[in-house]
Amino acid sequence: MKHGFQARRSTVTNLLSVTHFLQVNLDARKQIDVIYMDFSKAFDRVDHKLLLTKLDSFGFSDNLIQLIASYLSDRALFVQYRGFSSGLFQQLSGVPQGSVLGPLFFVIFSNDMTDLLDVPFQLYADDLKIYNVIETDEDCLKLQRNIDLIQNWARTNNLLLNINKCNVVSYSRRDTIIRFNYSIENSALQRVNEFKDLGVVFDSKLTFRSHVEYVLSKAYKSLGFVIRNGKLFDNPQTLLCLYKTYCRKREEAAIISLPQSRNPRLDISQNKFPKGQSKSSGETSNLLIVDLPSFFSSTGGKSVPHRSYRRILEASNSQRSAQAHPPPPKATLTGVPESSFRQRPPPQQLRYSCLFAQQSYVDSRTAVENVWELSSTETSLRKPATGSPYMTALEMTKRVEKLTHYLSHAWNLINSYYLKKSEREELFFKKIDHINVQIADISHRLIGMEHGFISIQTMLKHFSRGTLLQENLNTLNLYQIYIDKFYKKMEKYVMDFQDHKRTLVEFANKTLYLGVNSVPHLMLATRNLATAPDFLKLLFKRFAPGNKEFFCKEHQSSQQALDNFLTAIILTNTKGYVLVQVAYMVKTLYSEENFKKDAEEATKMFERDINDVIVATKKYMVKASTEMWRCDPDHHVRDTTNKCAPLVGGTSVHCVTSQAVLVDL
Repeated sequence: MKHGFQARRSTVTNLLSVTHFLQVNLDARKQIDVIYMDFSKAFDRVDHKLLLTKLDSFGFSDNLIQLIASYLSDRALFVQYRGFSSGLFQQLSGVPQGSVLGPLFFVIFSNDMTDLLDVPFQLYADDLKIYNVIETDEDCLKLQRNIDLIQNWARTNNLLLNINKCNVVSYSRRDTIIRFNYSIENSALQRVNEFKDLGVVFDSKLTFRSHVEYVLSKAYKSLGFVIRNGKLFDNPQTLLCLYKTYCRKREEAAIISLPQSRNPRLDISQNKFPKGQSKSSGETSNLLIVDLPSFFSSTGGKSVPHRSYRRILEASNSQRSAQAHPPPPKATLTGVPESSFRQRPPPQQLRYSCLFAQQSYVDSRTAVENVWELSSTETSLRKPATGSPYMTALEMTKRVEKLTHYLSHAWNLINSYYLKKSEREELFFKKIDHINVQIADISHRLIGMEHGFISIQTMLKHFSRGTLLQENLNTLNLYQIYIDKFYKKMEKYVMDFQDHKRTLVEFANKTLYLGVNSVPHLMLATRNLATAPDFLKLLFKRFAPGNKEFFCKEHQSSQQALDNFLTAIILTNTKGYVLVQVAYMVKTLYSEENFKKDAEEATKMFERDINDVIVATKKYMVKASTEMWRCDPDHHVRDTTNKCAPLVGGTSVHCVTSQAVLVDL
């Protein structure tokens, strides 16, 4: 694949493609031989006549070819040094370097070379690498035949291969490998264990340790320059600007093509920046008392792993955007060639490389954590400037759209990682709790705003779409986890800012319509004196007889199923509430005697508060069951309902009274 001087192609995409190929085969315990080839003075040796001939074969008009010939021919050059100038001489070959057309002409000139190859290859300008999986000697001979084809093409096109810069690297994690003597014109190619390819040092084990050390050594030199020359600067923004200009660009060169296990190591130079500045700046420096987290947080700096995941998302976004918004059709001019002379691979292939070149390196939990860290940072709804502490509705809407965008990326990451693993379902359940916590943290900041509830509903809908993508996944159970996590933060907000209690009431009302078990939230709300009347009223209203919509939506088809379902919910959540209260007392009192006493008092208090709810629910259960018989006379969902009861409530019981709850506790 060609990557040089083309839209959405760069050294990074080149390295991603080859790194992905290497990693996949190394994980399969295979050997890969890579031949790194370099053309000697390639741009200066482009034959003008051959170039014009190739342009003609591509369909360029005669007038356009004559214009290009005039552009290339009759160029007089001279050398000037310390006031002395050489005589004029004619440039008989080569394309103008530093020009816009020069790289394009070289791409056209070398285009037909890749048609000869029958092994994978990557080409960036005049840097070519061909590679193949080596399992037998025949695979080595196939690679050698491609080397000979390249050499013959170079001779035909008046180019030379720089044999001294052509090397062989055998990538393998096995103790023994097949060592084949590759050659160019009977000159053996040097076999090395490390090779610097487009600025990245590759080693035969693909650990990138040498590259990290190389990058750090360069970054340290630049860091020393910044520290020595930044002694007189007291403004952290100025120092951060110097650091980004001279140090960070070295750290982040092709960073997304590296395994994420190397990112903490690359963070070292960033960690040393504030410390070095503090030591060398004296007592007058404001950074003397600023540690790393606060400094980079206040100045907008992020860790290397954080920025790496940002680059991954940006790379995938770029390819997705290219697929969704293709370039406009070119003007209808005669003799104008296509913008690309070789068929590019579909964007999906490159996007796979961008996101999964490091799949074997990165644990899925780490990926999810970094994505949520990024989404949490980018969607902060607090204004840094003075004035209103909240954003306007328009600003909030834009942030919600951005949040949804990041949520989509997170789900894509999760789905893709689990598709690659046989124990997908088990891993998903291990990670889902962490994801829900992050969703709750982000959602919490949306509470209390003018249109905050709309944002919450948007997130709920998106979450349901994500869960439905998973097979054998109980959506109701995941909803319950999400609501439980979110409600605790939401209730605290309402208790701190009682003016927003209606938002909490509305939220509980909507979750009932979504088919989510919100009974525990209504129970917990009785502990909040500011909202207890509203929630009790809401609960009685939703469980009132004749309310067909609610019970029909829950698909209750028999009195037995309904009794088991609601009984299990009430009993389980009553237990949960008391246990939460007990845990809180253990944390705050640290006294066993006080703990027992307060636990008993809390249980009695809870019994009094919840008794009205239990009695009212029991009272209306029979009438509600009658409504359900009318809604579903054929009992289509009886089996499904019976299965839901133990799932949501734990263990079903046959009686719901405050005494039964206390005995079971």
